Amino acid sequence: MSKIAYQLIAFQTIIFFFTVSSIKAQTTTLEQKTDKVARLAVNYMNIDLPDSVYHLTGDQFRKTISQPTWNNVYKQFVSLLPFTKTVFISSKDSINKYKLIGKITLAYYVSLDQKGKLNNFSFVPYKDEVNVLKMTEAERKTNILAKKYYY
Repeated sequence: MSKIAYQLIAFQTIIFFFTVSSIKAQTTTLEQKTDKVARLAVNYMNIDLPDSVYHLTGDQFRKTISQPTWNNVYKQFVSLLPFTKTVFISSKDSINKYKLIGKITLAYYVSLDQKGKLNNFSFVPYKDEVNVLKMTEAERKTNILAKKYYY
């Protein structure tokens, strides 16, 4: 191989590792398993299989929300479908947070029980998090006042 070919391969390898290292990723086995179940649930919702989503849920979820209740909730939720992109945001205390992009953008929280079934399965309007470190002093003061007023 020529010197140019080696340089091209080296450059592509560097770009690949830079790209992989800059992507937010699930690092623990639990986060990865939660990610698979979370994405499967979104896929089932997108192809209109609410019973399959309910089948992914665990005992605690089912004690809170019965099958008929879930079906009613899903009927109201279906107008938001399909979700075109599921973006992993973070994981904290065994709960994965995602940004669901579709007709509207939602924050999607998922955790699993001991059996690997959905335990926490919730959606709220998505808000970008504010990076306090990048705020000016005036913005920090405004942020503190706003938190006192709104929270």
